[in-house]
Amino acid sequence: MFRKRNFRAILHTDIKLSESEFILNFAQKFNKYPLKVFIYLFDLSIMLFLAMKNIHLLIFSLSYVIVLQSIPHTNNKTNSKEEKVLEKQLLRAHSISNEVTTIRYYPYDKEDLEVSITLLDSILKENEYTLIDDFDSKVKAIFGNIKRYDNIYFLRQYNKCYNSNEILYNDSEGFKLNLYFSIDKKLMIGQYAIPELIDYRNKYPTTSKIEDTISVTKKNRDGENIYVTRWRDISDLDAQRKENTDRLVHRNKYLFNDDRASFDWLIKNDTFFMEQLVKTFGYTQDIDLLEWVIKKTHYDKNRPEDYGSLFWVKNCDGSITLHSNTFKLLQKLYNIKTAYRILEDIKGYINYLGNDELSNSEELTEKQRIEILANIAYFAEQYKYTDNSSYQMMGRLRYFFAPSFDYLKEKHYFGLPKFKEWWDKADYDEYYVRQCEYEGSCGTGYHPLSEKEWKKRNNK
Repeated sequence: MFRKRNFRAILHTDIKLSESEFILNFAQKFNKYPLKVFIYLFDLSIMLFLAMKNIHLLIFSLSYVIVLQSIPHTNNKTNSKEEKVLEKQLLRAHSISNEVTTIRYYPYDKEDLEVSITLLDSILKENEYTLIDDFDSKVKAIFGNIKRYDNIYFLRQYNKCYNSNEILYNDSEGFKLNLYFSIDKKLMIGQYAIPELIDYRNKYPTTSKIEDTISVTKKNRDGENIYVTRWRDISDLDAQRKENTDRLVHRNKYLFNDDRASFDWLIKNDTFFMEQLVKTFGYTQDIDLLEWVIKKTHYDKNRPEDYGSLFWVKNCDGSITLHSNTFKLLQKLYNIKTAYRILEDIKGYINYLGNDELSNSEELTEKQRIEILANIAYFAEQYKYTDNSSYQMMGRLRYFFAPSFDYLKEKHYFGLPKFKEWWDKADYDEYYVRQCEYEGSCGTGYHPLSEKEWKKRNNK
């Protein structure tokens, strides 16, 4: 008989073993009872957390991973892969916590992903999602040349250049930012548990009863409560589930069906993801999206790279791509009301990227910095001649890169037709920027030479 008193006896007699040795030893002793073992192993993890006075939360989490990877999870009473995965997820519960912290960690694996893809496929069909023939090329057009693993394109949102030989199913940091693109089902999904996608208690009432076996409260020696939060204990789980499925439906319909209603929903309810498309992945082909991002992004000296992402993106091979559509849109948006904001933003960014000490975290070569700023300064300089703008954009560029003129000439000024003319005319502006912003301070008590005086002194 598998009794709790035996479980407690083992806990006390074997506690001198290393934690992983103890857990595996326990699992081997009771391997004949897989379901009961799994239930009691959950109990065991909590008791280890309580029993060992100085245990760290990280060790607790790692032990939990060892258990799940070492014990057979098969239950003959479950009939489908979906039910087996659901049982595993329910036994791990939603989270555990004490008065100080909460651990929500689940070792997501290939089976979890496959089941979630099947579920999302059904959800998308119910929402009139259309499968497209050019799914592969669409994925690459938006997200870049991401790596394929069998029938899955895999993307780490905070490391778009991930290029390991193995796909990651488990997000060790716990942020669940990985994205998976199913080539077979032609859809995109993140890391979701079954309870986050469907009403599991309604669809699988028998399997769901396994949550009844999970103790929800323990006490340590000091009387402190340790809590287990089961999935069914999440009070707003229905609302979370709806939000998850809405987000997935609208992401897929926008990305692969060009659904404008989904676009409208996403820019209101999924702003981080939509901004990422432009700022992280360099997707600027959707003009409506790009315009929305441009209007809400301004230069911030505390996050200068955020503004810069409107103009360029660094590729995984180390090269850069300039966003020509950004310049076209800024020109369209430029008017008497927006001029000040646009030019102030550009001025701030030129001053930032032109200073290699300030911008060294960008990891750009000198030639890449010159190319980026030559294009940005050229765009802004046009308003000196059309609107009498006084921002000295080309003079600012000369201040930072005058010694690099030979490279500009070698690159034929990056194909910018009036660049050489405007560069030559910006000699006084370079002097003004140097005197007033970098090597002096213009204002009360000091004024630089006027342009007429400066030209006379320098025989211009």
